[in-house]
Amino acid sequence: MGDNARRRRGGQHVNKTESAVRLWYKKDTPEQIEIKLPGRAQPAQEYDRAMRILRSRVYEFQQQKLHRERADARRSQIGSGDRSERHPHLQLSAEPADRSPDQPDSVSA
Repeated sequence: MGDNARRRRGGQHVNKTESAVRLWYKKDTPEQIEIKLPGRAQPAQEYDRAMRILRSRVYEFQQQKLHRERADARRSQIGSGDRSERHPHLQLSAEPADRSPDQPDSVSA
């Protein structure tokens, strides 16, 4: 949680409350989620609100990750569904190997 109030000087800002909240999940990683809320209410209320938002986003992120992993596993088990994959013993060509396609089936001499 970021707290800039300790670094602030006196003067006209001395009586202001710092209720803005900033929270991170796994900061400085590829999975980082950051929540920033401007200070509208009491600091404790803003913190609770930010935690609720952060929890919901982390849950959503984990659900998406689980869905991707299951989809990848399903795809690897199913395969592409090519004809060669379904029937490896069949030839892909409809023409027999010993005749050319422009010759008729029966040649009479």
